[in-house]
Amino acid sequence: MKVIIMVTALLISMISTAKDKRYKWQYKTLTHELLQIEELTYPDTDAFHKQFDESYLAIDKLITACKKDIGTEIPNDSIGVLQLLKTIDLNLVKNNFYICVQILRLSEGLILKPEGTYKCTYCDFLQPLRGNYFDHTKLAYHIDCDLGSFLYISVAEALNLPLKFVETKNHNFVRWVFNDGKYLNWDVNVGSDFTDDNYRHGKIIAVSSFDKEEEINYKYLMNFQREEIFGYYYLVIGRRLKKDKNYSLAKQYYQAAIEKQELFYQKHCLAYMLIFSGAFKSIDDYKYANMLEKQASPYYLKDKEIAETLACSYALIGDFKAAIQTIDDANADQDLKNEFLKGDTGINLFRKKHPDYLN
Repeated sequence: MKVIIMVTALLISMISTAKDKRYKWQYKTLTHELLQIEELTYPDTDAFHKQFDESYLAIDKLITACKKDIGTEIPNDSIGVLQLLKTIDLNLVKNNFYICVQILRLSEGLILKPEGTYKCTYCDFLQPLRGNYFDHTKLAYHIDCDLGSFLYISVAEALNLPLKFVETKNHNFVRWVFNDGKYLNWDVNVGSDFTDDNYRHGKIIAVSSFDKEEEINYKYLMNFQREEIFGYYYLVIGRRLKKDKNYSLAKQYYQAAIEKQELFYQKHCLAYMLIFSGAFKSIDDYKYANMLEKQASPYYLKDKEIAETLACSYALIGDFKAAIQTIDDANADQDLKNEFLKGDTGINLFRKKHPDYLN
């Protein structure tokens, strides 16, 4: 809670100093708030204020267009719900939101850019209706599964629709929950409905299959609470900050992610940065990383990277016996074990074998 309060206080301070000059939101929805949290990590300049205000305006225009086409009646049958979701899908394309995988953050996606700006794959061909409006000459907003799902949730919040954010392996979608508890899954990328088993077995283009153990450990196919979506996005921002080598702020966002959505992966990401970035030197940071990775350790027998991270964290705090045992238990990198046997932390070897460790 302490980390989230600190981040929120900074945000309020930043906004209050320039509130009279800024665009005033027509709605206050999930996507507005997520983008606002991300805005905090950018320089406090007029140029960035203008960029973000244009993005808030784009969200407002999309919601207004959807409200006009959808009306006030909320359907409670699958035919009516599918028609409503198709209406949102069509309004996305009409308002120049193109599905393009992979776009990582709202700050990237909610800026009008020409086709080809990002190294992403356009998915609009997956929904035939989109072809009537897809214009390769236009500037467009670029969104993918999670960013698009955020926008669906924002429309739902403005219209009081029972829509939930759901995560599956390397993918996200939205779910309409009926009054009787039954539900309908809607894939934002494809613009169509699918069953849970379709996701489990990877029957959708570019979606990976997963087993029951993964489903339970990663909480796949579960409805997110609103606060958990914030945890999800704090992690997204933290990873960008890490890549930008803004490690101190990345640490705060990773911690906020853990507070909002306590999953082992968030803990592993923070521990990994504390151990391998080179930006953290204190024994307290290494002990903290070791604690986090031990909490992720029930999963490390299937993930050698997590096992090796845990092993290195033991070495950093001087427990080479535990470091060696961790490698043995996971049948992980024997070269790393040899480093531990020599009294070395193994950090340099790990970095050499994982040249993308700072990404």
